[in-house]
Amino acid sequence: MLLKTQNSKVKVIIFFTLLILVLSFAHFGCDNRSTKVQYIILVTDIELEAEEITMIIGRDRLLIATIKTENATNTELKWDSSDREVVDVSEDGLLTAVSIGEAIITVSSVDGGASASCLVIVLEEPIPVTSVFLNDREINMNLGYTEALLFTIEPENATNQNVVYDSSDSGVVDVSEDGLLTAVSEGMAIITITTEDGGFTDSCEVTVSIWVSSISVNHQSISLNIGGSETLQAIIEPENATNQNISWYNSDPSVASFIDGVVIAISPGTSTITVISEDGGFEASCEVTIYPVDYFLVSNEVEWINAVSIVNESNEPAYHIVITEDLVLSERTEFYSAGALTISGNRTISLSHHTTGHLFDLWDQTLILEDIALKGHLNNSVSLVAISGGHLFMQGNSSISGNRNTNHYYGGGGVELYHFDASLTMKDNASIYGNRAYRGGGVYADSGYWNYPFTIIMRDNASISGNTSDTQGGGVFLNEECILLMYDDASIDDNNSHTGGGLYNMGTITLHDRAKISNNQAYMGGGVYLAQNYYQGGILDLKDFSTINGNVTPWTGHPYSMGAGIFIGVGGLFRMYDNSVIYSNFLYLGEGGAGIYQEGGNFIMYGGIVYGDNYHGGVPVELQNYYDPGSAIYKDPSLPSSSSIYGDQTPILPHIEGYNNYTNFTIEGRE
Repeated sequence: MLLKTQNSKVKVIIFFTLLILVLSFAHFGCDNRSTKVQYIILVTDIELEAEEITMIIGRDRLLIATIKTENATNTELKWDSSDREVVDVSEDGLLTAVSIGEAIITVSSVDGGASASCLVIVLEEPIPVTSVFLNDREINMNLGYTEALLFTIEPENATNQNVVYDSSDSGVVDVSEDGLLTAVSEGMAIITITTEDGGFTDSCEVTVSIWVSSISVNHQSISLNIGGSETLQAIIEPENATNQNISWYNSDPSVASFIDGVVIAISPGTSTITVISEDGGFEASCEVTIYPVDYFLVSNEVEWINAVSIVNESNEPAYHIVITEDLVLSERTEFYSAGALTISGNRTISLSHHTTGHLFDLWDQTLILEDIALKGHLNNSVSLVAISGGHLFMQGNSSISGNRNTNHYYGGGGVELYHFDASLTMKDNASIYGNRAYRGGGVYADSGYWNYPFTIIMRDNASISGNTSDTQGGGVFLNEECILLMYDDASIDDNNSHTGGGLYNMGTITLHDRAKISNNQAYMGGGVYLAQNYYQGGILDLKDFSTINGNVTPWTGHPYSMGAGIFIGVGGLFRMYDNSVIYSNFLYLGEGGAGIYQEGGNFIMYGGIVYGDNYHGGVPVELQNYYDPGSAIYKDPSLPSSSSIYGDQTPILPHIEGYNNYTNFTIEGRE
């Protein structure tokens, strides 16, 4: 008989069983009587109904064990628990869940030593689901987009939170096992959620469409004469958006009516036409400006030429051209009508790069620029604007820029005043900047032999800045008989030249009410150079909180750099009054006079202060009358309303030098 053993204990039993059989055969072997032999079948295989089970704390369960060995002699079993404080087990296999945790229940045979085990997990009493709700009853989705489906299970602490999702039409809306919705195509689908515990359900309706992403109008702004009309169209993106519904609104129907997409001009003024999309509430608007019938509305060069022709041939006292689009002109425009012309429109008028000549040439014309930018180019041969007997008014952020006059005979990169009683008035942040010329990088005023009284007025933050001259007057060149008045925060700054970085003056200049000449650069007269022509020398009066500051002579180039702030040449006259200041001008290298260098002419201080200008060993004021027996008058600091000259913040007298003709220098109030 072949016996299968599982361990050493079985082997011992087999050994003793065989021994008994041998002894029995020896004892009864000679007996002729018949005998009966009995066999023992050991338990070699036991099977439990499960390898792992879950129980609820406090509950019982009978764990069933099955002996798989056929005809086993002894079927008695033993039960044991690895942790009876978690799971207890009776001798019959009855399990009792004692506390939360895990325990291993083992059953083994008494005969044969076979065994089997089961992992028992003890949990708390489960909390059943009572309902489920989707957070949205209706959802609108944009085609191609995704969205997470949110839900709420009640009670919130239900033990089993597992759910499944379903879409009534996955070709419209697909839903993943995690509840992520994907809009596949336009249409509608019902999404259903079902709880694993209890089978509770809820559903929502999902509609897929193509959403509006933006809206615009075919015109952001339009300008019309009274009686004119223009069609406005709303442009929806994307073009195939599902909902194309829009609404229009008119801010002032008394200025312009808006019916069926058409704007009709009624009276001068402005109105805003606004369109709003129903889908998304996107907005766009068009600014509508209505002008009188006699205003010329210009959007291209052809309209420009026609308008100018009418103005020049008419005898009306006033005209108005409104620029509705930026213009590039291919030829010079001459204005010679006796009337006043206003050009406005917050636009730019540029000279074509293929064209040389004045952009505007004024002959007895009064031209008013309102918020208009004039632009030239770097290969021109004359100034951008020429004024011959005409009058140019720049206001409302108007500007003249970007022009280079390469001609060595005609001056002025931006503006040239050259005949009769020409004048230039700049106000309301008007500017002349970034131009270049042989003389007068920004403005050139020279009446030549005729000695006409040209006038330049700068006020209300007007500026001449960033211009360059190859010789004289980086910002302005002013010949005799010419007058420059600066006030109300007007400035000439950041210009550059060989002589007279800010101004080269043979005329008359007056600064008051916070006007300033600053941050200009030249070898002689970084801020101002006062020179003499045939009949008179340049005159400069500094008054009422006006300043000359931050001007410099450069590091390299000219060995005789002088007068970083002011250079008073032969015939020049410089007068300072109360509350005027010259400060922080820098003479990097040169002979001296960082604030003021007087080579000739007259320097009179009725008031004001010169200080902090001695840089690199220079002194605030250098008085040298090498060529002209002029005079300098300096008021004693002890006198009321006196003027002062400071070096390193300490009151000092000017440094005085003479050559043959000594300066007639008077210190008032002293012996």
